[in-house]
Amino acid sequence: SLQILNLSKNSKDQKLLFGDEGARHLGNVLKSNGSLLSLEMEENFIGHAGVKALAAGLQVNHTLTHLNLAENLLDDAAAKYLADALKINRALENLKMFGNRINNLGAEALADALKVNSTLKEIDLYRNEISYLGALGFADALKINNALQCINLWNNNIGDKGAECLAQALNGNNSLMKLFLYGNSISDAGAGAFASPLTQNHRLIELWLAGNSIGEKGAAQISEALTQNHTLKVLVIHNNKLGQGGAKYFGELLKVNQTLVKLYIGFNNLRAVGAEYIAEGLAENTGLIELNIGANQIGPVGAEYIGDALIQNCTLSILNLWDNGIGDSGADCVANALRANTGLRDLYLNSNDIAEMGTEAISNALRDNETLTRLNFAGNNCGACVDELASALKVNAALRDLNMSGNAIGPEGAAWFADSLPEFKGLEKLLLCSCEIEETGCASLAEVLPLNSKLRELHISFQFEDDNEFGSNVCKEILQGFAETKTCRVFHEPVIGDYFRV
Repeated sequence: SLQILNLSKNSKDQKLLFGDEGARHLGNVLKSNGSLLSLEMEENFIGHAGVKALAAGLQVNHTLTHLNLAENLLDDAAAKYLADALKINRALENLKMFGNRINNLGAEALADALKVNSTLKEIDLYRNEISYLGALGFADALKINNALQCINLWNNNIGDKGAECLAQALNGNNSLMKLFLYGNSISDAGAGAFASPLTQNHRLIELWLAGNSIGEKGAAQISEALTQNHTLKVLVIHNNKLGQGGAKYFGELLKVNQTLVKLYIGFNNLRAVGAEYIAEGLAENTGLIELNIGANQIGPVGAEYIGDALIQNCTLSILNLWDNGIGDSGADCVANALRANTGLRDLYLNSNDIAEMGTEAISNALRDNETLTRLNFAGNNCGACVDELASALKVNAALRDLNMSGNAIGPEGAAWFADSLPEFKGLEKLLLCSCEIEETGCASLAEVLPLNSKLRELHISFQFEDDNEFGSNVCKEILQGFAETKTCRVFHEPVIGDYFRV
């Protein structure tokens, strides 16, 4: 019997191919179906009339556990129909309604339903129109509900008052594990409201506060609370206003908290001084697995601090330093750390103004490093000087994924990779999008791919000189060479695109 049905995006050119009428039919099906577990109906122009029929089906359905109604036309009336169904339904566990038009009235209706519902575990209301009153409704529900594990209110507008209500609700709640409040106009007051609950709550493991206006004061309160918290594992607070002062508090936190495994603190104007604070904490930390400190203008000096910390820390697995302007000297510091570090698996150095000397330093480090499996080097300035890097791939057996997109390596750089490709020790995925490799570079790669035994994916982008892609013998040879490659999938990506942002 059918258990998973995906009907998402069944509309074309704004013409309704599914809409309310299709939803009505499915609502009738749900009344008698006893096997369907998951129903995907994203982006189908379904409004409250269609949802009314679906909700009627949900009231008598005993099997469906996952329902996706994202990116439709759901309003407060539609939310009320679903809320009525949730008061009766005892099977649904995951309800996605992101990207709709649900306002406070709809949110309050859903919150009231959660006071009696005991099975729903996740509700996703990302990118709706919910403000303080809607958040207050969910806060009241959390004081009663002990089943819900995840609330996603990303990109609404609950503000400080809404954040304060939800924070206070954590005091008596024993089920919520993930709370997403990204982009909700929360400042220090709202962030600080989480301080006291975090010292008492023993259930929440993920807190997303990114994209708000949290400054040094909020950072101080949250970090102080986390010195006493032994449950929270993921804190996402990037794109705020922490500054160097906020970095100091989080650096001190890392010295004593060994529970946090992921810290995203990018886009916070930390600069070199802030990087030093974080590095000092990282050097003593043994719990953190992933650190994102990207887009903080830490420069080469900040990279040196982080590099020194990596020599001492061997538990960090993922480090994101993208868009920090570390340059060649900063890359050299990171390269020195790679020779000693045995814990790092993923390293993001994209968009860092790294040129020939920095590329050579990283390349030489890869000859010694035996643990790094992914390197994102996209959007730098290495040019065609990738001979050392290509050569290192004949020695390094650990690296599996290399992203060089957005580096103008040209045909010469492509030829260096082609020369080394048959002898790659471990590399399985290579991205060369927007690298200006042209027909000549593509021909070099196409020629050696049949000799390859390791590479499984090659991503390239290029434009043929002839308007007709099949208009020249060279073009035909390139395409034929790629087509005949049995061991490696070749993806021809668009030439214009942003390949170097994470």
